[in-house]
This record gives sequence, C-alpha cells and structure tokens, in this order.
Amino acid sequence: GVEAAVLSRDNPAVRLQAALSVGEVRSAEAWRVLQRLVAHAQEPFMTDAIVSGLAGRETEFLAVLLKSDAGEKAAA
Repeated sequence: GVEAAVLSRDNPAVRLQAALSVGEVRSAEAWRVLQRLVAHAQEPFMTDAIVSGLAGRETEFLAVLLKSDAGEKAAA
C-alpha cells in the first residue's frame, strides 16, 4: 500500500510530498502514514506538511500520537 511505498524510500523529498498529498485523503491508511511520518519531523518542512493536512483533526491526531507514544514507553 501507500504506507509501505512511502516509508520504504530513503528520500526526504518523497516523504515530504507524501505528507502533503496524503493529508488531503480522509482514510485510515492516510492517517497511519501521517502518524509514521512524524518520525521524520526533523526534516525541513515535514512538520508543516503534516499539520497542513490535518485541517480540523489536529486535536485528535495529537491525542493518538500521545497515546501511542505512552504505549511504546510502557512496553519498553
């Protein structure tokens, strides 16, 4: 799927374009891609690209990220 195709690339430009494009899609797969792209937030413009696609879903996205981060820390 899209998630594997995007995240398997070692190319910041591809990831940035994916964040910009996927943010326009309202699907579970697109949501997962945006969540996984957060790991690349240090790349130029990535955070802006992710946030730009959330439009009204920012709080929900943050809650999911915080919950998943807490779960990962508890499992460690």
